[in-house]
Amino acid sequence: MALLMVPDDGLENVEMLAAWGGAASDGGLPSPVMAGGFVGRALHFERAAVEPIAPDDDSIGKAKSGAEMPLAIAAPVTPLIGPRGVLIAAFSRDPLPDVPAALWLAESYARLASLCLHDRDALDGLLSGSRRDGLTGCLTQTAFLAEFRRELARAERHHRPLSCSFIDLDHFKRVNERYGHLHGSRVLASIAAVLRAGIRDEDTVGRYGGDEFVLSLPDTDEAAAIELSRRLRATITATMINLPHDPIDASIGVAQWHPGSTVQTLLEDADQALLAAKAVGGATTIGASALSGATAPRDAFPRPGPGPRAVRPSTGTASGASVNDVLAVSAQFEQSGGASIELTAWELETELAHVVSAWSHAIEQGLLEPAGTDKASGEEMWRLSDQGRRALTSSPRPEQSPISRPERVP
Repeated sequence: MALLMVPDDGLENVEMLAAWGGAASDGGLPSPVMAGGFVGRALHFERAAVEPIAPDDDSIGKAKSGAEMPLAIAAPVTPLIGPRGVLIAAFSRDPLPDVPAALWLAESYARLASLCLHDRDALDGLLSGSRRDGLTGCLTQTAFLAEFRRELARAERHHRPLSCSFIDLDHFKRVNERYGHLHGSRVLASIAAVLRAGIRDEDTVGRYGGDEFVLSLPDTDEAAAIELSRRLRATITATMINLPHDPIDASIGVAQWHPGSTVQTLLEDADQALLAAKAVGGATTIGASALSGATAPRDAFPRPGPGPRAVRPSTGTASGASVNDVLAVSAQFEQSGGASIELTAWELETELAHVVSAWSHAIEQGLLEPAGTDKASGEEMWRLSDQGRRALTSSPRPEQSPISRPERVP
């Protein structure tokens, strides 16, 4: 058991500030604690020491189990201001296996206790400093993973949904090159503040490295996580108005945990969705279920709040889309503001994963150009470039009968 004690002015009695593992932790020290016992002697120790405890010495008390405590280590607690105290660890076995190590450990804890007595918030600051990134205030990668493992265990235990979002800033290197690294650091700090302000208390945001962030979203399925990610992305783009030549945008990959998955597989799923978002030019959000062609079962978890939103029934087409397919759909919607990758997959009645490669090639070849962001859905819209229009004209498609399709859900 362990005790942290500080004496009164007369050194006749001591106040127990903290206790663990002993009967005293349930209701105070044996009364009175006299200066002649082990505690009284320990108050005068200059450094940590090990001593046997006499059977009739009741200054420490008994363990909760009732076991005798024949041996104790005491280390002085010396705050800068106020009376010195003593940290005591009593043991039910004798001898200790490694006395030098035990003395060093006791003195280390005593120094922490001294810090707490001097400034009660100082230790919290030290502990949080090792968990939080100094620039952004978000959890470090190590701290985030530890928190994420706890959330996954809770989701598994209570059969609750859990999702994560990987966020990568698009072309952030240009910010550092044009405005300098100090300005880049300020941008990162501002974006981190946007992310922290846009999530719930039970959610967690971590800085995964560089300009990458990751969110832990308990009690959130993939559809809700995608909606949240789109709102956060819109807030990021609206906040970074001080970069007119290099507006900040983000690519986001979202994945939902399913029973049997691990932290590693969940993060890998979100990372693959992020890579798909990057492959189509960035500035968009993609869910991992779209890449696999599988839709997360909507009744697998109880969903708080409004019911799940409607989704387009998938045809499960196995064939991939061509660049010409992408250009044809973009031309079809050119007058209405352009097409997104999601709209293209919808019109071609195929899975998003089957459109990603062709869409990416069309952008890389300069056949598509940005047309802004759809206000209703937050999707990045694209239109034919002059080069793309010429390419489509030179490769006529066979005429097709119009297909009657259900109304597209935003």
